[in-house]
Amino acid sequence: MRDLINLIQILSEDRALSASTILKRPGRFEKFISMITNKQPFYTVDQEPVVADPSEAERFQQLYNTGKFSGTLKIKLEDGREIPLNQLLKTVELGGQASKGEEGEETSKEAALLKPSQINITDKDIPASQLGKEIINNPVLQSTDYGRLVIEMAETIMNGGNPVIPKDVPSKLTKGIVDYAGEYLGVLALVSGTSRFPRKRGFTEWLGNDISELTINFPKESNTSLADSYASISNDKTNHKVNISSKGIGGGAPPSVSGLKVPDEIRNNPEYADVVNFIDLCEAKADIPKIPLPTPRTISSAFAAMNLLYKSAPDSIPQKFASVLPWDVNQMTSDVKQSINDFKLNKKPKRPNAYPGMMPGYQIFFDDIKFKKPSSDGSKLVYAVKLAVLNAVNEGSALTEFQDVVLAILDMNFVQQYADFDNKSRILSFSTQWPAKLEGKITLDNKSGGTDPTKGGFSFKLSNTPPKTDLEEPNDLSVGGGSDGDSADTVTDLAKSSMDIVNPKRKEPKELKPPGDVGRKKR
Repeated sequence: MRDLINLIQILSEDRALSASTILKRPGRFEKFISMITNKQPFYTVDQEPVVADPSEAERFQQLYNTGKFSGTLKIKLEDGREIPLNQLLKTVELGGQASKGEEGEETSKEAALLKPSQINITDKDIPASQLGKEIINNPVLQSTDYGRLVIEMAETIMNGGNPVIPKDVPSKLTKGIVDYAGEYLGVLALVSGTSRFPRKRGFTEWLGNDISELTINFPKESNTSLADSYASISNDKTNHKVNISSKGIGGGAPPSVSGLKVPDEIRNNPEYADVVNFIDLCEAKADIPKIPLPTPRTISSAFAAMNLLYKSAPDSIPQKFASVLPWDVNQMTSDVKQSINDFKLNKKPKRPNAYPGMMPGYQIFFDDIKFKKPSSDGSKLVYAVKLAVLNAVNEGSALTEFQDVVLAILDMNFVQQYADFDNKSRILSFSTQWPAKLEGKITLDNKSGGTDPTKGGFSFKLSNTPPKTDLEEPNDLSVGGGSDGDSADTVTDLAKSSMDIVNPKRKEPKELKPPGDVGRKKR
C-alpha cells in the first residue's frame, strides 16, 4: 500500500519519467538517449539504480523521429526486464528533483544521488587503499554538480585536509552531502588518516595491519550483527572484522538492540539478568526467539519491556501506569493493531462521542502529550509506553547495567565514526571512537517510524556525550499538519512533557565484574 501511495504521489507531482515529461523541455530527450547509450543509471521509484539496454537508444530515437514517442512506453533494462517508463524517477539529470515522497523527507536532500547504494559501491569488497579512486572515478558522482563537489571533497581528504562545502550549496543539499556522502567520506577520512583518532595505533595493532591495507564493504542491506552498521573493515589474515557506524552528524541511526549478541559470560552472570532479558525481548529476526511475543514484536516488546522494568525497578515507571501493570501483552498488542486499522479505515465505533481508532480508558496515558499530527489511540499509547521505557532507562533507575553490558558486547569490534560540520566555516571534519568500552556513552533509543509504530524496535545510541531522550511522534495518516479533533496543532518537547528532563544523568561506564570482562579476554 505504501509503495502504491508513493507511486501515486510521484506521478501527481510530475516526478516520474514519461514521454511527455521528457519532451517538455529542450535537451531532455537528447540527455535521455545519452544516458541509455552511456549506460548511465536511471533510478526507480524505490530509488534503486537500473541500467537500460543500450539498444533502447536506437528504438526510442526511431519512435521520436516518426512522432511516436508518446503515450505509455516501456523501457528494456540491461538484465532483460521491461518496466514502464513511469517507474523511473525524473532525477536532476533530466531536470527534476524526484524523491521518495515519504513523510518528513526533504526533497532536495532525497533527490541527490549520494547514498552508497545509489552510486553502486555496495556489496563488494573494496581495498581500503582504492576507496579514494572508487569515489573519484564514480560515474554517478561525476554526472552531477553536487557529485563532482563530493569528488573534490574526497580529493581534499586524500591530500590530508578537511573538505569545505561552499556557502552557495543549499542547506537541504548540504545535509544530504553530510548524511549520505558522509558514509563513505568518513571511512575515507579514517583510511587517509585525516579523521581524529587518538587510539589509531592500538586499533591497527589489534587489527594486525595498517588500515590502508584492509578491505572495506558497504552492505546494501542491513545484514550485519549490528543492523545499522553500514560498513565493515576486515583483515583476512587475522579474521578480525570491525563494524563501522557513521552516517552524518551524530554518528547516524542507532543500531538495533536486537543485533546485540550476548556472550555466555554475560548471559550466565545473574547480575545482568534484567539487561539480558531486555535484549532478548527486543530480538526481532530469530526463527525461535528466546522470549516469545505476539507479532509485531515492535509493538508487543514495548509493553513487555515496561512489564520487565516495572518488576525490577517499579519506581522508574510513571505512576499513571500503575493501575494497568503488568500489561496483558497479547491483549494490548491485539487492541493496538485494531485501533490503528480502524483509524486508517476511518472506522468509527458504535458508541457515543466515539472516533476512529479510539481505545476507551487509555487516553489518560497520553493526554499530557500534545501531538501535532493525526494518529490512532493505539499509536499514541505505544508512543507513550516507549517514551516511558526510554526515560526509565536513560534518565531513571531502570537497567543500571545497560550501558556497561552494551559497551562490553561492542568492545573491540565496533567503531563509531562522527561527522562534525561547522556551519560558519563550512568545514566538514571527522573523528573516530574505538574501542567503545573505554569512552562511549550508551543510551536507549527507538526507531519507530512517525507513520507506523510497528516499523521500529528499541535500539541503542553510542555517542561522545549522553544525548537527550527523544522519540518521533506517531502520524498514522502520513500527512503533515491537520487536525481531527484528537490531535493538537502545537509542538512541544515530548520528553519534557513526560518528565522534567534537563540533562540525562548517566554514570561513567565501569568494568564489568567477572565473568563479564569481555574486553580484557579479547585483549
